[in-house]
Formats: sequence, C-alpha cells, structure tokens
Amino acid sequence: MIAIEIQDEHGGRIEEFSDPGAIYLLAGSEAVRCTACLRFIDPYGDTTFNQYQLSVLIDECVERLAHLEGAERVRAERLVSFLRQGVGRVHTYVKFIGD
Repeated sequence: MIAIEIQDEHGGRIEEFSDPGAIYLLAGSEAVRCTACLRFIDPYGDTTFNQYQLSVLIDECVERLAHLEGAERVRAERLVSFLRQGVGRVHTYVKFIGD
C-alpha cells in the first residue's frame, strides 16, 4: 500500500491521506502511461512531487475522475482534494511512499 503525505522541505509529515489505496483508482490502468506525472508513481519506491509538478498531477487526476463512478469516484475525489491542500505552500511537497 502506498502512503500519501504532504511534507515539508525536510521530509517532515504535515498531513497524511487516510485512504492511500485511492491512488490505485487513478493510476492503476494503462491509460496513465501517457501522463506526465501520474505514470511515475512507484508502488514499490518513493515518488515526490514539487509545487510545479503537483498542479500537473492534480490536472491528470481530475481527468481520470471522468472514468470513475460511485464509491470509487468519491474516494478518488477525496484524494484530489487532499492533493490540492499542498498547492501554493512554500517548501512543501507531496510524497507517495511505496512498500
């Protein structure tokens, strides 16, 4: 399972997402191989996005929402909302921490 955190510049956790499996709803298909950021989330390693990359990642996630319905969509929307909390925060990163 991938942990998802908003971190400060020293790697300290600011916030943690409560449903880390939700990323698989957005990044778990072959359709993401053409994305700029989403495709690089590594389920076995760590992936960090800076402020410039984060806005691209969020846009890609929002595009993937169109392919989800019901409870899956709600879970993925919560993840997008969480990612948005990291936008515009100086020296702040979103980190996906793989197994």
